[in-house]
Amino acid sequence: MAAYQACYFWAVPAAGVAVTALVSICSSPIFIALFAAKFLGERLTKKIYLALGLGLIGTSLLVINPQATIAQDWSFFGGVLFALGAGFAYAAYAVGSKAVIQKLPPFTVLACSFSIATLLLSPALLFVNNPINQTINNSLTNIQSWQFQLPFLLYLGIVSTGFAYLIYIQGLKSTKATVAGIAVLLEPLTATCLGIVVFRETLGISGIIGGGLLLGSIALLSFPDSSSKD
Repeated sequence: MAAYQACYFWAVPAAGVAVTALVSICSSPIFIALFAAKFLGERLTKKIYLALGLGLIGTSLLVINPQATIAQDWSFFGGVLFALGAGFAYAAYAVGSKAVIQKLPPFTVLACSFSIATLLLSPALLFVNNPINQTINNSLTNIQSWQFQLPFLLYLGIVSTGFAYLIYIQGLKSTKATVAGIAVLLEPLTATCLGIVVFRETLGISGIIGGGLLLGSIALLSFPDSSSKD
């Protein structure tokens, strides 16, 4: 988890938000499928291959912004590599959690993994010296600003991270890691729907098609495997 967060936020300034989200979110199910087949013995059926393909195409159409222009210099490609590293690290976390979830309670797995990640990332607060860090420090000394930010920080920590990962780990107990990895592709679709409802954002034709493909991939996974050649 520490490597995932570090790689993701290193990638954003170099490659941009859209490319980072696209590469990391789309690469993680592929890594999960490979890791699960290698270490968990999960069988990759034709249905999973089809669902994975639909999900990757749908996510690409939903996340990518054709109007975004990024100078493709070496820093851009470095950002893409960090985004791939984020997808790799997330896949390792998902498969590792699946391997131990049968022996340990989901909350224990979550608490231990995030506590270790917190300890590994905490020293970064001591060495970062830039305007953003200065802004954070100023905010911490400003009681009124801190009181305003605290509810959002609590929401991010409790709901968006703690509760979300808890139900994800709980879901891993009763489903394959590969299927759970494909289901996570719904994340950008959920964010898009919230953006439309809350911020009145618009969804183009490519986004509508991408969302349909994503829903189709999840619907495909909901059908039981045939007992035949799959």
